[in-house]
Amino acid sequence: MTDELCDKIENDEFYKNFLADKPSPELQLTVAISDQIAKLSDGIEQLSSALQKQVREQHGALLSQAKHAGTLNASIESISSHIETLRFGAERLRRQITVPYEVLETQTKVLGRLHEASHVLRQCARFLQVHKELHSTKDLAEQASIVNELEGLMEDVDLTKIDFLREEIAEVKKAKQRLLKVANRDLFEGILKNKPDQVSVCVRIFHNLKILPKCLNNVLETFSNYLKDAIKESFAGTDVAKLRKTGASSPAKERSESRQLKAPGKVPTLINSSNFRTKLWQALEWLFLDEMHGHCTQVLFLQKCLLELPLGDEYILAKEFDRKFWNNLEKQLVSSFKTAQSHVTQSLQQGLPKLLSLARGLENKIDQHFTFGENVFESLEAGYLEKCANNFKVALADVDFPNQEVIDALLRVASTELNAAIVDPRLIGLVTGVLCVSNKDLWNKIERNVKLGSETQQVLDNPNVSQSQNITLANIIYYHHEAINRLVKNLGTKFSTLEAAKKLTASLVDGKTITLAILQPLIASIHSAVNVILLSMHREPGLNSNNISTTGPSLYMKELADFIIRSWSTHILPFNDRAVIDEAGRNLAIRCIELFVQNLATIRPISSTGRQRLKADCHHLESALKPIVPDLSSLGKSFRLLRAIASLFTATPQELVEQTTEEGGVVPPYIVLFMLFGHAGNDMASPHVTASWGNEKLLQWLESHSSERERLELITGALQKYLYPFGWGWGIAAFVIAVVKGAIWLGIIMLWAFFKGVPAKHGCAPIIIRESVPYYHDHHHDHHEEVIWDKPPHHRRSVRDVVQPGEESDLLLTDMMTDLAFSFLGVHTTDCRKRFVCEVDVRSKNDFLLKLGTRMLGVDIFRKYRSVDDVAAESMEQCAELYSSETPPPFIESSPYTSYHATGHEIISSYPGPEPFTSFDHSSSSYGSPASSYGPPSNAYLPPTSDSSYSKYSGKRRKRDVDVGRQQTPGADELEDDEMYWTDTLTDMTFRFLGVNRRVCRKRFVCEFDFQARRNPILLFVTRAIGRDVFHNYRDVGDEKPASYKDCGRIYEECKVPKRKKFARRPIRPLTSQQQQFPLSTAAGDDDMQENEIDSSRSTVETTAMPTISPVRSKLILLPKHPNRFRRN
Repeated sequence: MTDELCDKIENDEFYKNFLADKPSPELQLTVAISDQIAKLSDGIEQLSSALQKQVREQHGALLSQAKHAGTLNASIESISSHIETLRFGAERLRRQITVPYEVLETQTKVLGRLHEASHVLRQCARFLQVHKELHSTKDLAEQASIVNELEGLMEDVDLTKIDFLREEIAEVKKAKQRLLKVANRDLFEGILKNKPDQVSVCVRIFHNLKILPKCLNNVLETFSNYLKDAIKESFAGTDVAKLRKTGASSPAKERSESRQLKAPGKVPTLINSSNFRTKLWQALEWLFLDEMHGHCTQVLFLQKCLLELPLGDEYILAKEFDRKFWNNLEKQLVSSFKTAQSHVTQSLQQGLPKLLSLARGLENKIDQHFTFGENVFESLEAGYLEKCANNFKVALADVDFPNQEVIDALLRVASTELNAAIVDPRLIGLVTGVLCVSNKDLWNKIERNVKLGSETQQVLDNPNVSQSQNITLANIIYYHHEAINRLVKNLGTKFSTLEAAKKLTASLVDGKTITLAILQPLIASIHSAVNVILLSMHREPGLNSNNISTTGPSLYMKELADFIIRSWSTHILPFNDRAVIDEAGRNLAIRCIELFVQNLATIRPISSTGRQRLKADCHHLESALKPIVPDLSSLGKSFRLLRAIASLFTATPQELVEQTTEEGGVVPPYIVLFMLFGHAGNDMASPHVTASWGNEKLLQWLESHSSERERLELITGALQKYLYPFGWGWGIAAFVIAVVKGAIWLGIIMLWAFFKGVPAKHGCAPIIIRESVPYYHDHHHDHHEEVIWDKPPHHRRSVRDVVQPGEESDLLLTDMMTDLAFSFLGVHTTDCRKRFVCEVDVRSKNDFLLKLGTRMLGVDIFRKYRSVDDVAAESMEQCAELYSSETPPPFIESSPYTSYHATGHEIISSYPGPEPFTSFDHSSSSYGSPASSYGPPSNAYLPPTSDSSYSKYSGKRRKRDVDVGRQQTPGADELEDDEMYWTDTLTDMTFRFLGVNRRVCRKRFVCEFDFQARRNPILLFVTRAIGRDVFHNYRDVGDEKPASYKDCGRIYEECKVPKRKKFARRPIRPLTSQQQQFPLSTAAGDDDMQENEIDSSRSTVETTAMPTISPVRSKLILLPKHPNRFRRN
C-alpha cells in the first residue's frame, strides 16, 4: 500500500514538479493556485493517513525503539564523562613532559652558546698566539706554514666579525699575497738559473700553503703556452735570431713583453721559396734542440728538487710531473701537425727524415729520458711514403723487359730513400715495405716475359730463343739479388740488425722462385734423359758373356758422360746463380747414383766378367759426375753408396749374405736382396718379374714408394712365391671356401638333429651358435675387452619363423660360419677380429689369390666386421696400431690344455657349466690353485638364469610339462613346445641307454660332464653345435654350484657309484634278478678308491632304478688319469 502510494505520487505530473530540484514555471501559469493548494492538501492528507496507518501497525516496534533510544542516550552520556576524564589526564601528562623539556631546551641553548663563545675565545687566543709567531720568524717557508694555520683558524670560525682581530686578519692576507708573489718570482728565476736552494724554498712555501698541486699545474700550463707559441713561430718561418731572444733561456720578463708586442695575425710572405724552407728548418732545429731541450731540462731540474723534499702525499704528483709535461708536448705537436698550413705540411712530409733526426737529437741530448711516441709523426708518414713510392715507380715506369740499367736505377732510388730513413726504425721499416712492393712489380714484369712450354724443355740441342731469353731474365734476377745484398751491407750493422733488413732479404725469395721455375723444366728433362740412358744398361751387349773388355767404359756410360757434359755446359752453366746451380747439380748427381745402383742391382742375367765391367762403370760414373759436382764427397751417403756398391757387386752370394745391414746404413737392404736375386737361377724370378713388371715400372714404383719396409715387402712376396708355389693365398682361400661351404653340411646335420629343419624361402635355416668365453684366460681377461656373444637371432625353429621380417637371412649362415671359424682360431674379441680382417686385406693387396678366395663367392665373408668408419691400413703395423689390445697373445708354446686353475697360462672352458661365482673355493679344487692375478670366474660361465632370454625358451620346460604348456599357451606357444620336445626326448633316450634313470644321478652326470667338457673341446663342440642346452631339464636355479670335479660327488651324494678296479677290464655279464655280490675290498683297494666313489662290495644301496647294479655302469663319468691328454688339432 505504501509503495503504491509512493509510486502514484512520483508518477503524477503535478507532484513530480515539486519533487524536482527546480520547479517548472509553466505549471504555475497553467494551473490555478487554488487548484494547486487543493491538490497539495489532498496529497498531504493521503501521506498523513499512510503515516498514521504505519504508526498503528508498527506501534510495538516504535515503543521498543524509543526505549532503546533512551538506553543509548544514557550510554552516550557515560562515555562522554569518561572522555572528559581522559582528556584531563592527557593534558596533565602533557604539562608534566612539556615543562621539563622546555626548561632543558633553554638550558641546552644557553650551554651551546657558552660553548661556542668559549670556542671562539680559544680560537682568538690561538690566532693571536700564532700571529705573534708570524712576526717573530724570518723564514719564508715557516711564515707560509703559519699563514696556512691562521687560514685554518679563520675557516673554522668566522673571526672577521670580531673587531679586535680585524687588523691581524688583514695582516695575514697581506702576508699570504706577499709570499705567493715572492715564491712565483723566485721559482721561475731559480728554474731559469738552476738554483736548487731557491727552488726548494719556493716549493716548500707552496707545499706549506697547501697549494703545491695548483702551482705545478700552473707551471705546466706556462710551459705549454711557451711551447705552443714557439711552434707557431717556427711554422711561420721566423728568424732564428729573433726566436732565440724569446727562447727558454731568456728571462720571463722579455718573453712576456715579446708575446705582448706580437701582431695578432701575420701572413707569411715566403710560402713557395726555398728561403722559407731554409728558415723553416732552421726554426724547427731551434724548436727541438734549443726550446724543447731547455724546457725539458727545466722540468727535470724542477722534478729533481721536488723529489728531494719530504712532500708526503704529494710525492706521487711530483714523480709524475715530467710524464705530464711530455704528454702535453706530444699532444701539442700532433695537433700542430694536423692544423698546420698546407705548404708547411708539405715541407714537413718531404723532410720527415730530417724532422725525425731532430727528434732523435733531442732524445739524445736529454739522455733518452723522454722519447717520442710512434703516433706523434704518424700524420706525416703517409705523404712521405707516397713520395717514396712515386720515386720507385719512376724507376720502373715504361719498362717492359727489365735489364741491368733498370735494376741500377731502382737500386739508386732505394739507396737514397733507405739512407734518409735510417734515422728511425719505424720509418725505415715502412720505406722497406714500399721497396718490397716495388720488387714485386719487378718480379711481375720479369714473370710476364718468362717462356714456359715444350720448347723450353729440350736439352739435346743448343738453347733456343726462348731458353736464351729465360737465361737472361734469370741472370737479371740474380743481379738484382746481389745488388740488394750489397745495399744491405752498405747500410751497416745498424740496418742489418733491424727487422726491415730481414723483411727485405726475405722478399728476394719470390725472385728465386722464378729462377727455379725456369730451371725446373731443364732439370726434369735432364733427369728423364739420364733415366733413359741408365735403363739402356739392361740392353748392354755382352754382359752375360765372358768375352768382353773390362777396361773401358760401357756404351751407356759413354753416352751418359757425353750427355751430362753437353747439357750442363750449354743449358745450366749460363745461369749466374751459382747456389741454385750447385744445388741442382747435387740433386742430379744423387739421382744418377740412385738410378745407377737400382739398375745395377736388378740387372740379370750377368756373368762374372760383366760384373767386372759394371764395377768399372762405377768409377767411370764418378768421372762423369765431376763436371757438375767437383767434390763428390759433399754428396755424403750417396757417394759412399756408389763406392760401396762397386765393392759389393763382384762379391759372392755368401759374402753378400754375411753383410750386416743396419738401419740407416750405406747400402739399403733391398739393394743387397736384389743383387742376391742376380746370383739366383732362372727358376727364381726377380720381384718385379713376379709382379709382371718391367724395369721401367719397377723404377717408377721404387721412386713412389720410398719406405724401406714397402720395398722389402715386394721382395718378400717373390720369396714366398718361390718357396710356396701355390702361395699362402691359396691356403687361406681354401680355408675361407671351406668355412663358407661348410655351412651347407652343418645345415644338413641340423635337419637330422631337429627332425624338422627345412630350408626357408630365402635360404637355409640359420644355426644358432652362442659363442662363449675364449679358451685362453690370460689372452682375454675379464677386465679388458668385451667378449663377443653371438646371440641367436630368434628362438623358434618352425618353418614360418625362420625368416624374421627385416633380417638379412641370406647372409646369416655366412656370418655364423665366420664366427665359428674365429672361435676355432681363438679370436674372440671384436678388436682382434677386426685386426685379423685388416691384416687379411693388407696381404690381399699383393696376393691376388687371397683376394680371390675371400671374394670368389660374391659375398664378403668379413662384412660383419667392417664399418664405414674403418681406416684403410697400408701395413701390418698400422693394423696393430688401429686395433691395439692390452691383452697378451695366447701362449702357444705351452700346453694348450693345462689344469683348470694352474699357474701360468690357463684354458677356461666356454661351456656354461655350474661354475660358481661367489662360493668359489680354490682350496677344494683338485685341479690346482688359481693364479693370484685372476679373480673369480665371471657370470658368463654360469648356467642361464630363469629370467634370461636363453632359458626363457629352453630352461623352464620339461618333457612332463609339455602337455600342460599346450593347454595353457595357445597359438605360438605350441611351436615352442614342439621346439624343445624332440631335444628332451633324445636326451631322455640317451640317459636310458646309459642306464642313468634316477634324476639325482642324471644331475650328477650333468655336473661331471660340465667339468669334462672343459678339457675336451670336441665334446664341448658336440654339445653346443645344435645351439641348445640338451641338459636344461637337469639344471635348476637352486642347485649348489660345484667348485671342482669332486664337489659333484659331494653335492649329489644320494647317487652312489660303485668302485671299479683300476686297469682291469670289466666283464660284460647279463643282468640277473638277484643282487650281485662283490668280494670285500682290501685296505689297498680302499686306497685306490677315488674320493667320489664308493665300495660296491660294502654297500647294498641301489644307484639306479634297475633291480641290480651292473659293474659296466658302476661309474657315470670317471675322472681321467691324464687330464691334459686332449690336444687341440
